[in-house]
Amino acid sequence: MAVKVDTQKEIIFGSSDPNISRVLSKKEKDGELRKVAPRIYTTNLIDSLENIVRRNLIDILVYRYPDALISHRSAKEMRPTATGDFFLTNSTTRRVTDLPGIILNFVKGPKATSHDIPFMGMHISGEHRYMLENMQVSRKAGDESRVLPASVIENKLEQILLTGGKIVSINIGMS
Repeated sequence: MAVKVDTQKEIIFGSSDPNISRVLSKKEKDGELRKVAPRIYTTNLIDSLENIVRRNLIDILVYRYPDALISHRSAKEMRPTATGDFFLTNSTTRRVTDLPGIILNFVKGPKATSHDIPFMGMHISGEHRYMLENMQVSRKAGDESRVLPASVIENKLEQILLTGGKIVSINIGMS
């Protein structure tokens, strides 16, 4: 039986199925696909890999890290910083640099809760959580920092107060 790969999509993900892997390898060798990162290919032979990854970042994250939570400044901005940093919370702390133009920064923390927002197969930190995450101290500044400037959180809190919204007390387990 012939294996069919949908080449209508800009991003194609590898598979543990050896038949699909052979088809993808052949298409790459024949110049029909370009390898973006391990087990990630593109049918776009014109645009830069950096631009392709930025356009398809959420799909790539869902494929690679479905249990991760988009957090910290990325939960508010929903895009990589100017330096290409994107922040996620997961069960481990690490940096992933194999995606062209993107640095995935993982912070160790709790999984998504019912207060977090489901989004395309992942979760985004809910409003209260992302505000607390952005009040953490960061050793880096500017676009490399995982937190937004304090003024952004202050303005958000002021907006909540002025519109009559409630600020809920959250137990964050600090002693």
